[in-house]
Amino acid sequence: MPNTRNLRNNPKEPEAGASRPSLAKPQEMRRGTLVGTVTLPNGGEMEVVWQIPAKTVPQQTHETWRPNLHSYADKRAIRFSSEAEVDSFIDGLWSAPGLRDLPRAHVGDNTVIVPAEAVERLRNRGGFVFTDSPVIPAESAPRRR
Repeated sequence: MPNTRNLRNNPKEPEAGASRPSLAKPQEMRRGTLVGTVTLPNGGEMEVVWQIPAKTVPQQTHETWRPNLHSYADKRAIRFSSEAEVDSFIDGLWSAPGLRDLPRAHVGDNTVIVPAEAVERLRNRGGFVFTDSPVIPAESAPRRR
């Protein structure tokens, strides 16, 4: 049940058979609370506040990544010059909200496979120096005899 505050005309409950208030779309969201205005049948307005349970409040993310690296057709291998740089890079991913969910595969030799669309963002993130190269799908690789 929404909480309400009168805005003007001190509206009363509609009488039996009277039309119901028309609900407007919520106008803003404040920390798990949607705030909107309703117009009552007698012309008055009332602010309505809907409390949203914490589990349904949308999470604010900076970037939306598909959960599986295999769902990206274009992947890049980013290679760091040392294991310490790879470790620092991984620590940085966990502390950056927009990169925490970045799908990646650690393949050894100081190399991480990431979606190609993430490379520029990672490069501009600051402090990390790496080289990148395309990842060739196994079916496209030359066969060894």
